[in-house]
Amino acid sequence: MINYAALIVIALLIVIGCLIYFKNKEVREKVEETHEKMKEEVQKVKKELEAKTKEKLEEIKEDVKKETKDLVEKAKKEIKELKK
Repeated sequence: MINYAALIVIALLIVIGCLIYFKNKEVREKVEETHEKMKEEVQKVKKELEAKTKEKLEEIKEDVKKETKDLVEKAKKEIKELKK
């Protein structure tokens, strides 16, 4: 004779297993989607930082050129005064 209680328990275990599997699959897909979004944001921020860094570096280069030019002019004046 068939034990119906055992069949019901087996059926419930199968249903619970399927629920866990599909819920896990759904969560995995959401995690992957979130990961892709985060990756895109990181790339966006990286590009912004690179642009800002490049801009700041150009400003610093210009400042150094200006200061170097000023120092050279000052040194030339001092040399002329010393030669007198």
